Amino acid sequence: MSLFPAGHVTVQLIAGAGLLFLFLLAWIGADLATKFQYVVMAFLTLALLSFYIGGIRQWDTVL
Repeated sequence: MSLFPAGHVTVQLIAGAGLLFLFLLAWIGADLATKFQYVVMAFLTLALLSFYIGGIRQWDTVL
């Protein structure tokens, strides 16, 4: 089950909303945008950890 319905337009709307949010954040101030980068880095770190943990759980040691 997907969080958003599949479709080319939906993906573009989500990407556009994200881009608009980041643009407004940078427009408000570079200091705030710099602080927000820590949040982005935390999400990227969690995504990488999730990827590697999933890979370890699927590890097949039998060759």
